[in-house]
Amino acid sequence: NSNSKEGAEKWMNDNNIHGEHIYVTRNEWNLLMEMFNFSSIPHAALIGKDGKVIQNDFQIGLTSLDEIKNLIKKYE
Repeated sequence: NSNSKEGAEKWMNDNNIHGEHIYVTRNEWNLLMEMFNFSSIPHAALIGKDGKVIQNDFQIGLTSLDEIKNLIKKYE
């Protein structure tokens, strides 16, 4: 089944995709889509230690590390 965790892991391994992967249920996915107002992936958001959204919808690959560090410092 291509929708299974095993299928996803095989695809990521075959395509050399690394990093932490979190698997969610369909209901959790729908909740995340509603909370962060997105319809596709990848999607990036910066969440503070307190669970509050600092910034939603980064331009992945265009937001510099320095910009992210400055946002984190601003909300610490």
